[in-house]
Amino acid sequence: MAIQAPYSSYRKKNLVIWAVVLLAAAAWFAYDGYINEDFIQEHTSEEGVADSDLKLNRMAPFVLVPGAALLGIGYWLFGKKKVTADEEGITAEGRSIKYDQIEAVNKTHFDNKGKFTVIYKDANGKQDELVLSRYKYDNISAVLDKIVEKIS
Repeated sequence: MAIQAPYSSYRKKNLVIWAVVLLAAAAWFAYDGYINEDFIQEHTSEEGVADSDLKLNRMAPFVLVPGAALLGIGYWLFGKKKVTADEEGITAEGRSIKYDQIEAVNKTHFDNKGKFTVIYKDANGKQDELVLSRYKYDNISAVLDKIVEKIS
């Protein structure tokens, strides 16, 4: 049976929260810069020149909305990431590693830092490492248990 560790729900929620914050700030700045007549009059000189506050309120939405869009794209891309440990091997971060390629699993930092390292030989026989963390993936401890079970 395959065990999956999806991308961290905490990190995905943070992307959504920050996107909402950026959109709310963009709306606030746009309101003050383009709609709120009192604010516009207060920050415009008698010659009709906008001061720095009004200029900021007019320019900020053009930075904040694309920033929120980038966070949305990040949510969409990262939401698809996962680590899978099945009967053949593990698949993570674009790598497919068979259990017989794994030389060691260093889990000395798993209890206190939440990460472990899979040391394996790639297709060319070169030694490589894959570092997996519980802060980046949910259910990673089950994947670690499966790896240890298969290589023991």
